[in-house]
This record gives sequence, structure tokens and C-alpha cells, in this order.
Amino acid sequence: MSPSTEQGNLVSPLLSIIEGERGRHDSPGEKTACAYKEAEAVKAFYRIARADEFLLENADKTGEIFAENREEAWPFRAQFLGFTLPLLGAGVAREKRAKL
Repeated sequence: MSPSTEQGNLVSPLLSIIEGERGRHDSPGEKTACAYKEAEAVKAFYRIARADEFLLENADKTGEIFAENREEAWPFRAQFLGFTLPLLGAGVAREKRAKL
């Protein structure tokens, strides 16, 4: 979960999607299914906090990206998280998200 923002809390299942749910490397399709499942679970559980709609809206791309980036790619993931975490905390306008 990101820090509180002026708009309240934003909850993202990103790390859970990266980890997966099968105990092995997920295929892109399995990772996409996991993205849908995790995003819906977050929306159902956190009724007041904003859920990370971007992952749900881009589940196919999320599945492709994280099925290909396995444990040996943790330096890439660290770089990705270093870029995205401040954005989650600050909030990004919906129309600017795809560009970022």
C-alpha cells in the first residue's frame, strides 16, 4: 500500500502479481489472470481506499511484462519499483498514466 495522499490511500496488488500464485514461473496468460484476480480482490477488500485500476485496465500488458521478468531480473524490478513508488504516492492523473 502506498503512503496516504491527498486523495486518500491507494492500494496496489503489484508485488503480489509479480510473485504469482502457482509456485513456479507463470505463463503470460496465467500472470494476466493473476492480475485480474488480485486487482478484483483488492477492490473488494479495500472499500474506502482507491484500488490500482491501472493494473486492471492493463492486465494483458502486466501479464506479458511480469511473466518475462523472473527472479534473475530483480535489478530491473528494483529500478521499476524505484520509478513507480513515488508516482503511486504522489498520484498520477489518469490521462497521463499510459505515457508514464
